[in-house]
Amino acid sequence: PPRLAAAPPPPPHPAPAAPPGRDGRLPRPSAADAGAERGSEDTRPRDSACPAPAAAPVATGDPVLEGKIRQLMALRDSGGPVEGLSDFAKEYGDEAFCRRLLRKYDGDMRRSSYQYTKALRWRENNRELLTTRRRRFAGDYRVVGSDAGGHPIAYLCMKNQLITSREALDHTLVTMLQAVDNMPAGVEKAVHIWDCHGMRLSLNLDPTTVLHIAQAQEGYFAERLHEMIVVDMPRIAVFIKEAVWPFLPARTISKVKFMTSDELRTHLWRNCEEATARRICDAMVLNRDPSVTMEERRQTWMCVDPRGNLVPVIP
Repeated sequence: PPRLAAAPPPPPHPAPAAPPGRDGRLPRPSAADAGAERGSEDTRPRDSACPAPAAAPVATGDPVLEGKIRQLMALRDSGGPVEGLSDFAKEYGDEAFCRRLLRKYDGDMRRSSYQYTKALRWRENNRELLTTRRRRFAGDYRVVGSDAGGHPIAYLCMKNQLITSREALDHTLVTMLQAVDNMPAGVEKAVHIWDCHGMRLSLNLDPTTVLHIAQAQEGYFAERLHEMIVVDMPRIAVFIKEAVWPFLPARTISKVKFMTSDELRTHLWRNCEEATARRICDAMVLNRDPSVTMEERRQTWMCVDPRGNLVPVIP
C-alpha cells in the first residue's frame, strides 16, 4: 500500500511541540519516561469493575423516572429474578446503571428490565475477567487519549491482530473497561476506532464475535459508546457488516461511521486533543509502512491510564 505522510495539524491547532522526523513519525517515548510512567499505577479497586464514575443525572425531580429506577433496582431483592446472584454482581445494578438503561431504551421498562437482569448475570459469569483484567494478549487495541469533549478514545489496528477475533474477545472487553476507567466526571461514553488496514480474513471469519461485542454494548455497557469509527474497511469485510447489521438497533447504527484514513486524520484534528490526534496519526503511519516490523511496532504501543500517564501496553 502507498505510504502515508504524517498529517501536520491544520489551523487553528498549534504546531506540535516536537516535530516529526524525516520519515513522518513522531518521536518514541524515551526509556526514562516509560520507566517513570510505569511507576504510576491505577489505584481504582478492580473488584468494582466499572460502577464508577457515577453517571450524570438524566433528570431531577421526575417522580416517574425515579419510580422506574426503584423498580429496576428491586429486581435484585428477595423474590426478584436475580435475587440469587452474588453481591459482586448486584452492586453493578446501581442507580447510575438504571439511569443509563432507561435513557438508552427511552424509559421502556420491559426492555430495560431484560437488559438489567442480563447484565447482572453476565457480570456474575465474568467475575474473573472483570476483577483481574487478565486476558490473552490479542494485539494493538488500547486507550490512546481523549477527544475535545473528554471522551476516551480506544484505537485498534487489525494489521497487528495476533489471534482470531473470537480468541480476542476478552482483550476487547478489557479495553472497553479501560475506556470506562478513563472517563472523567460528567463523561459516560467513549470513542472506539477500528483501523481495518492489514485485516486478515482468516482471523476474522466468525461474525458472532462482533455480535457478542454489540450485545455487551446494549446491556452491560449501555450508553457507553459515543461513536465507533471504522477506518479503511476492505471489501472482504463487507460480509461481516452485512451479517451483523440486521441485529443492531438503529440508535447503535447511527453511532457507527465509516472513514478513510485521510478522513480520520481530518476528523481527529478537528475533534481531539492535540496529543491524541498526533498519537493516532503516528500509529497509522507505522501500521502502513511495510519497512516497519511487527516487533518495531510493538515497541511503540503505549496507552493512557486513568491518571493521564502514558504507559506501555505490552504485558
